[in-house]
Amino acid sequence: MKLDLFKEIASSLRIEIGKTESMSSWHTRIAYSAAGRIAMTSLWDSTEDENSDGISITHFKHKVIRELKAFCEMEEEIKFFSDHEEDFIKDIADEIYRIYLNTGYFYHKNYVIYPAPDRFTTYEQITLVRGSALQESINMSGLGFYTLSLNNKNKYFQVGSICEMFNISSLNLEQIWHKIISRYEPLTHMSLDNMEYLSLSPNYSCYWSSVPEKINNISLLRNKQCENRCYYLCKSSSECVLYCKLPDFLVQNREYLRIANCLLNESQNLPSSKYKEDGDIVYLYICYLYPPSILNFIKLYSWPYMKISNDFERIVNKEIFELIKSVLKPLGYSFTKIKE
Repeated sequence: MKLDLFKEIASSLRIEIGKTESMSSWHTRIAYSAAGRIAMTSLWDSTEDENSDGISITHFKHKVIRELKAFCEMEEEIKFFSDHEEDFIKDIADEIYRIYLNTGYFYHKNYVIYPAPDRFTTYEQITLVRGSALQESINMSGLGFYTLSLNNKNKYFQVGSICEMFNISSLNLEQIWHKIISRYEPLTHMSLDNMEYLSLSPNYSCYWSSVPEKINNISLLRNKQCENRCYYLCKSSSECVLYCKLPDFLVQNREYLRIANCLLNESQNLPSSKYKEDGDIVYLYICYLYPPSILNFIKLYSWPYMKISNDFERIVNKEIFELIKSVLKPLGYSFTKIKE
């Protein structure tokens, strides 16, 4: 009976099992997507406050927790990457909430969330849907909704491109870099105490180093303090060294990764993401973190692999992965297929 239910959900959401994937892994992915789908429908639950059109964050997360517990009771092999099931399910609920919030599925104000207007964009044969899709028979890759035929287009607002819908810059890495350095306003003096530098070599062991590295005489550095952390571009010449403090909007909330990707791209040292096909799914290994908007988009349309808060290893529906590649390659990102 429980296997029939998993198969029914998988069929309705078009979640296929990989050729070599274990049944436990497949069931875990089904439960993850189904919990996200149910949580999104909870945005239209009635609230105790008649003057509010939204629901509490707690209510949303409780929906996720309740669904995941129900799946775990049906299938003992579902461990959600941890033996500490109770606490870890709460972590999954937090992660699902963050992913939907960061990709614009709802608005947040005063601990209340409100559904965002439903939107869609079509890329070749695939239509990505951002919203609840309550009236749709919808497919899911991870937490993201998509379909091959959108029936209620009048219910949705059409967006011109995937980049526009998910707030991804349409400029490629080279264009972004030239835009940043064109605004360079240098300082001639700055203390280098307690600073660390972005690692720019192809054989880096971590993102930051105590030793400066330069690409075309430019490097990125930051103070080691976590609170009120400042980032600087450093440009050296035969005459002097100039520093430029970067504005907060370019670096806060891991936005500095956009600049890091640009610098590595300039030196032709930006690591390519690797992937391995397994039937209808793809294992994606991100070898260098993408800027937040791109990473949020990928996390929306993928499942975590091995552990829940995993930005580096994801599982993606194969046709959605091909779409992701088509969107990111023109922006300067590359992908390498792992040979069997």
